[in-house]
Amino acid sequence: MQRLTRFQPAPGNWLAAQVAANAAAPAIVLDLRHNPGGDPNVLKKVLNLFFAEKMSIGAFSDRKGKEFKLEAGNKSAFKGRLIVLIDNYSHSAAEVFTKAVQETRRGIVVGQTSGGQVLAGENYKLPSGFGIYMPILDYRTAKGARIEGHGVQPDIGVTPTAKDYQENKDPVLERARQLLRERLIPIPRR
Repeated sequence: MQRLTRFQPAPGNWLAAQVAANAAAPAIVLDLRHNPGGDPNVLKKVLNLFFAEKMSIGAFSDRKGKEFKLEAGNKSAFKGRLIVLIDNYSHSAAEVFTKAVQETRRGIVVGQTSGGQVLAGENYKLPSGFGIYMPILDYRTAKGARIEGHGVQPDIGVTPTAKDYQENKDPVLERARQLLRERLIPIPRR
């Protein structure tokens, strides 16, 4: 299992090294739980680790309708099975990546519905030391889905309980392990 804590250069480089070191593995479980998102350039790098075919993932658009397309494709991408773990605290780039995996049927998503926070924005300083984060770009997937306010619904929903936390159990990871033991990762029909 590989845990990507945020889409920033250092964790992105770490993930790239882990994927390269495990290129012959039959499967990778990518844990994006509690991942707040991050840099769009790192998102593209991570997409290229797992998508071999060149394809459109989606597009960001500004208020005037100008689009900034997000594409991926790298012939040397990891070819094995992919399971992505998400929770309510998976946001932004983590959601864009997860939805791309789901829409292309590249892998399966396990866990809880993500946070639905995908708008790209900028921080602006205000008088008296205050600041505001202002959304400037919306996002739609290649199939036209809007994640903002909706989140990504997992293919297999698993919600940890208070008892799981008390007993230090991880039912989301355990469900991923079960899928790997079955040797086929079923992808539910939508």
